[in-house]
Amino acid sequence: MNSSNPQNSHEPVVVFITSSAGEMEVAKSMLQAGDISFITRGERNHDPYGGAGNLLMDIRVEPRDVEFAREILKELDPELDQDAERTSYLRRALWVIAIVVLLAMGLGLLGNLAATLLW
Repeated sequence: MNSSNPQNSHEPVVVFITSSAGEMEVAKSMLQAGDISFITRGERNHDPYGGAGNLLMDIRVEPRDVEFAREILKELDPELDQDAERTSYLRRALWVIAIVVLLAMGLGLLGNLAATLLW
């Protein structure tokens, strides 16, 4: 299979991998809603209770559907989203800023309380 351009092949292309039965069901539902044909591998060997036999499962689609399937599934798998790394960085930065602001406000309140008590 030509990995550089899956559309040059007739082999189904893996678009989603998980070890979670729940994620697998959601992904299948999303593809069905998008009217994308797919096949799955590994579901029969999967331990639904998450035990030691828990194996990876995957979903494969026709080469012509790869881009659309990845677009649909990027909500479940951030690695499919090309902007996910940037989005994740921005989210972390916003959390850090929010925490710093809350700490500064807390320290300000403590300072005011201490000044009030000392005077």
